[in-house]
Amino acid sequence: MISTFSPDRHSHPVNLVEQNLGLTDAAIVVPFESVADAKERFCFQNVRNVIAEQGGEIVYGWLVWQHGEIFVDAEHHAVWRKATGELACVTPQTPSVKTITFIPDPSATYDFNTGLNTNNIRIA
Repeated sequence: MISTFSPDRHSHPVNLVEQNLGLTDAAIVVPFESVADAKERFCFQNVRNVIAEQGGEIVYGWLVWQHGEIFVDAEHHAVWRKATGELACVTPQTPSVKTITFIPDPSATYDFNTGLNTNNIRIA
């Protein structure tokens, strides 16, 4: 079975994703924070719900997953910027993680009106 994990932000696979996106040395580590009613795979809605309840803002970008030594996957994602400025991922993940490797990308917005998803970026 292939192991899937969030790679180190300075790793070669993450650098490949950054190059593909045209973003240099942008990856950061964001802690997971459990919030009520958050659903896996619904990051944009989860963040919007937390903002409605607690304030803050949405930060768009890419969640990076490494799949063994086979490929790296950048998933269109959003995290929550709290009023304090701290970032938190409020979307449960499989596999369960305490932190994620996240590449902020202000151009990677989500259209709540259409709900259309952006394709992942995969690099083998």
